[in-house]
Parts: sequence; C-alpha cells; structure tokens
Amino acid sequence: MSKHVERKMNLLIVDDAPDNLLLLEAILETEGFNSITLAESAVEAYAKLEEARGELAIDLILMDIMMPDISGIEAIKEIRSRPEFQDIPILVVSARSETGALVEAFNAGAVDYLTKPINELELVARVRSMLRLKSETDHRKFHEQELEELAEELDQKNKALQRILDELNEDLEAAGKM
Repeated sequence: MSKHVERKMNLLIVDDAPDNLLLLEAILETEGFNSITLAESAVEAYAKLEEARGELAIDLILMDIMMPDISGIEAIKEIRSRPEFQDIPILVVSARSETGALVEAFNAGAVDYLTKPINELELVARVRSMLRLKSETDHRKFHEQELEELAEELDQKNKALQRILDELNEDLEAAGKM
C-alpha cells in the first residue's frame, strides 16, 4: 500500500492586466505562497494547465472575468468541461460586482468570487480555505483509489481461494468414490 505524499500547492493567476497579476502575486508571495504561475489570457491559462502535471499540477485558479478574446466565464466553462481539471477550485477576482456577474461565474463553475480592489486579508483567507479544500479532496480521491485497488486485490484472492476450494471438493468427491 502506498502513502499519500504532501506536496506544495500550486496556484495559477489569470488576468489580462499585468499590474493585477503582479499585485496578486506579490500579496500571495508575502503570505508564503511561492509556487505561482501567471497567465495573461485564457489561452495561456489552458497551456499552463496542460503543462502542469503530476507534482506541478495546479491546485487553485484565480481568474479575472473581463478579458479580451475569451472571457473568464468562458474559460471557467472550458476548464470545467475537462475531467482532469474539474476538481481545481476557481476563485473569480473581478472588478464586476453586480449580482448577474456573480451568478454567471458560479453557474460556469467558480467556487468563490472576490471583487476588486482586493482586500488582502480576505484574499489570503479565501486562498488558504480553498487550498485546504483541494488538499482534502486530493486525500479523499487518493484513499478512494487505494480502496478500489484493495477491493480488486481482494476479489482476485477470493477467486483464487474459490478455485482451490473447488479443487479440494473435487478431490474429496473422488476420494469418496474410491
């Protein structure tokens, strides 16, 4: 049986404004988050998600929704349509604060919504909370997979044991006939 290994949590920040990217990165780095990837567009975010596999997998996405070409809402929908990315929490960070924008983001698959200008304490608290949630989800999935493997192993051993019992019964029947 293998052991679940703790790993560094990786963040992806997506915003078309370089100033916003640097501000969010600086706030989070000050709080000890040092595995941060930046993307200036949805297309770049998709590429970063594809590149990040295994130990480098993205654990949280901070997504602006007002971006040219592909909006953050469309990007969230695309990310959610991919099974390998469905468990990544997405925190929308946007200047839009009207109810319609919130509903649209949540319907697309966002987990939380934070409005600009950023309140640093609120940002850090929400990021920490979502990373704890992601870590717990990863632990649960790891243990579910482990249980499935053990169940398969048990099933194979039960089948082998049944074959042995069948052979013993055949031997006993043959001995009884003698």
